[in-house]
Amino acid sequence: FKLLTCETQDIIVGWMGYKFITTKRCFYMTTIVSIDNIALRECKSLLKLWSVCDLNPKLEIQWSSRMKTTLGLAYPNRSMIRLNKALANKKNRTLLLEAICHELAHLVIHDIYGISVKPHGSEWRSLILKAGYEPRISIPKIELIQVPE
Repeated sequence: FKLLTCETQDIIVGWMGYKFITTKRCFYMTTIVSIDNIALRECKSLLKLWSVCDLNPKLEIQWSSRMKTTLGLAYPNRSMIRLNKALANKKNRTLLLEAICHELAHLVIHDIYGISVKPHGSEWRSLILKAGYEPRISIPKIELIQVPE
């Protein structure tokens, strides 16, 4: 698992593949790291629940401020999940956990079955249900609380 980290006073953050360096905004970046820790714990918990703890040893979670119409994307060949930055808002915590579950299930299904199954097929749905979520493919935009620019 790859997390954003704070090194001394400079913080280097991988955001949509670019690197931003800041020295004065440690509080904001620390908040993002805290959200990453929540995401990491949720991923580990789900992998354990699904009895696939040995899968995705190099899982990477990225945050995107460019996502406007989706909450997350899974990149199975890269073992990466990209999440909408709006999910970092504490008010979106329930949606964050659901989005992590949704995208991680895609990675797990890909690791187990390859490309021979549908992205939202019965295998994916069974993982979502086991985690206690409704297997929905999209979430109404009204449920998401936007992050101020």
